[in-house]
Amino acid sequence: MNAPSVTRALYSYQNRAATFFYERDAAFLVAPLGAGKGAAALTALADLIRDGERRHALVIAPKLVAATVWPREVTLWPHLAHLRVAVLNGTPERRRALLAAAPAREVTAIGIDLVPWLVGELAALADNHPLLDVLIIDETSRLKDPSGKRARALLKIAGRFRTRWGLTGTPRPNSSMDLFMPGAIVTDGALWGRAFVPWQKQHFRPRDPFGREWVALPGAEAKIAASFGAVAITVADEDMPDLPPLNIVETHLQLPDAVMASYRAMAWELLTTAEGRMIEAASPLIATGKLAQMANGFLYDTGNDDAVFVHDLKIEWLRELVESLEGEPLLIAYEFIEDLRTIRRALGEVPVLGGPTSAAESARLVAAWNAGSLPFLAFHPAAAGHGINLQYGGSRMAWLSPSWSAELTPTSNRTHLPAWADAACDHSRLHRNAHCRRDEARPGARQDERAGSVRSTSGADLSVHSRSTNMSNTREIYISQAFGEVAQLTELIEVSATRDDDADGIATIEILKDLIAEGREDANEAREKLHALRGRRAAYRHPSGRAMQERTAFRLAMLRNGFQPLLTDCKRPIEKGWPKHTVDEAEGLSWDRSALLSTGVKLDGDLAVIDVDVADASLVETLADALGKSFPTLFERGLVRHTGGSKEAWITRVDEPFRRLASRRWYRGSDPDDPAVPKHLVECFGSLGTRQFAVDGPHARNQAGEVIDEYRFAGGASPATTPRAALPVLPKAAYALACNLFDEIAQAAGLAAVSETELRRFELDADTEIETRDHGAMTVAELERHMRERRNGTTTMRCSGSFHDRTRVRTDSHLINWGRYGLGIYDTMTETTWHRRTRAPSATFAFLEQLKGRNPLK
Repeated sequence: MNAPSVTRALYSYQNRAATFFYERDAAFLVAPLGAGKGAAALTALADLIRDGERRHALVIAPKLVAATVWPREVTLWPHLAHLRVAVLNGTPERRRALLAAAPAREVTAIGIDLVPWLVGELAALADNHPLLDVLIIDETSRLKDPSGKRARALLKIAGRFRTRWGLTGTPRPNSSMDLFMPGAIVTDGALWGRAFVPWQKQHFRPRDPFGREWVALPGAEAKIAASFGAVAITVADEDMPDLPPLNIVETHLQLPDAVMASYRAMAWELLTTAEGRMIEAASPLIATGKLAQMANGFLYDTGNDDAVFVHDLKIEWLRELVESLEGEPLLIAYEFIEDLRTIRRALGEVPVLGGPTSAAESARLVAAWNAGSLPFLAFHPAAAGHGINLQYGGSRMAWLSPSWSAELTPTSNRTHLPAWADAACDHSRLHRNAHCRRDEARPGARQDERAGSVRSTSGADLSVHSRSTNMSNTREIYISQAFGEVAQLTELIEVSATRDDDADGIATIEILKDLIAEGREDANEAREKLHALRGRRAAYRHPSGRAMQERTAFRLAMLRNGFQPLLTDCKRPIEKGWPKHTVDEAEGLSWDRSALLSTGVKLDGDLAVIDVDVADASLVETLADALGKSFPTLFERGLVRHTGGSKEAWITRVDEPFRRLASRRWYRGSDPDDPAVPKHLVECFGSLGTRQFAVDGPHARNQAGEVIDEYRFAGGASPATTPRAALPVLPKAAYALACNLFDEIAQAAGLAAVSETELRRFELDADTEIETRDHGAMTVAELERHMRERRNGTTTMRCSGSFHDRTRVRTDSHLINWGRYGLGIYDTMTETTWHRRTRAPSATFAFLEQLKGRNPLK
């Protein structure tokens, strides 16, 4: 089943695409999976090289695609056989050697994961270097995140390439906002500019108060599509060559009544039981993931290593399918790691693409599959959804979990490409009645913008059709669009459970009944769920008799104990002006209607905290022992808050308020700039610096919105159970001692300290985008002009840290100032100050500064 050795010729649409590329220095090719986008781009490149217009192309692609697909592409087409291709991989030294030899070949391919490294290496090259002739980006949707490190890095140097081409099958997998960053890179900002936030505000509006989801303004989608169409050529499905039929076999399985009861409990109450264990979802968004797990046959409890059995319908279906195929090779798509474990328990050690499998091993597996050597190959759609060629090893594919993502559903066509002579067959396993699967209950519709005919089904039979050009049906799209409203209605039902009058709950149910009609919970059953919620919360009542949520009871108890609670989203305070605001009981009760689960405490008066941000349990224990010997009341009567892993915080009072004290930052290893290397630090906070400290609820969530760790207190002692006056009062010297002790402990343990010189970083460019608190997004150049105009002003400007760390989105976390190096952005957490790259002192200047510090004339 290897690739047939026949002479291949380009299809007419590939020739049109090659001509389109040849005539343009900035262009996109949008074409379905298997359309031969790479061959079209290489054809245009070969013609440009032949005519002396260009010398070399740098290809950026998903890691596995760069390593396997692009080197093989030139061997499949006679007119491309003369092109020499090398893949940049291996050690940095090997990559640099390959990069230096690039002028001796025509094509250099590199994985998208190495883009930040690549950008640094290209910075030293002259503008006329062959490496800067042509840039080809395979799967531009991988660069859709405007705050992504790779996309931002590539945008900085995009203008240095003389020609830039983008290839994609899903240019807008989530919304039209996904077009901005690829458009900015390929056109070097000529299409819509280089700053995302102003463009976003011009064409979209936030759907929620926190700006987590945005919807297009009237007419914006058409305007964006028209402008993008000016730089793109699109290959329609009807232009593709005729293929044997793709047979989609949908098997519907009926969940047992007991499982459906548990499923509905999770959907309605965000709470269910499995194998005697109570499992709860913190929000409707997290519940969608839990529902998908239940449909697959399990539930994660404390983590993905703690799966609770729900049913085995899917795996039994897979066993029967394997038996019926009588030895035919089978691709198996899975969603969760527990799915893979189940597959392997049923079929043995099935090889897998994705997850822990290395790029080299993945390339070997792809070759083995295409050679017909593997009976089974499991894959996660994210690992095989971009350009991987699996068309020669078999024509059968089984989906345990149909995906809702337009980026991932093209995976279903990996066996249905022009080179395969037999009909391809896609077996999709669907649960009937599982009406809140992730593909339906996700926020916002995620339809393929190239979707062809849209089929309609009725009732609760919401089947997901696996073919990428017909992935959704009208009913599914409707439910997807309605989910944002459904989530709000669910919250209203939760709120109504706290009231003596359930009129709001009844009205909500009627709206819900209208939104999700036939095949759904009817009003009577929904009302029963409402009363069940009221009963479940009866344990949390205000003295007036009013029911309230557990977190509200915690906050009111804090208030009674002399602490000021704050409503937070993980670590982030929600209420504006909280530093100068005093919370009372009425305000605390009003938070009962909020879906936010986290609580903070204001550090005011004599309150202080020792934040042990140390990811090494032995270091934490050593510090606690040493500090406890000098100040035993710290752990006898103080509060110990845990976060995730070994990190702790020790809350007490202080005899002399202070602002902040801190140890040095310590690390193990040789590269302190590596984000994967943990930095260990002890910080002490007092009330002189306006601070709040998170104490209860979720601490952090993963990309799926699931809570990965929560705040908790040792021994049941928390601000809700301990009066503030009962906390020990430590001298200010105790907090300084904590920092000094940790420095000694870290040094004795062999850790290295982050150099103080690294606390001043000269890495800002004129076009670096800064998200300010009061003025929105501004480039560094604009910010400098603004700061010069207000040099005598006294108002403090603040901004987020997303320009250097995409997770630092709080717009009050960094201070903007002006000093000896011009513009400075100070990170209050790491004490690092960021400056313009052009302001970096030369080596001579640095030497003179050292001499000045020593002052030899004295």
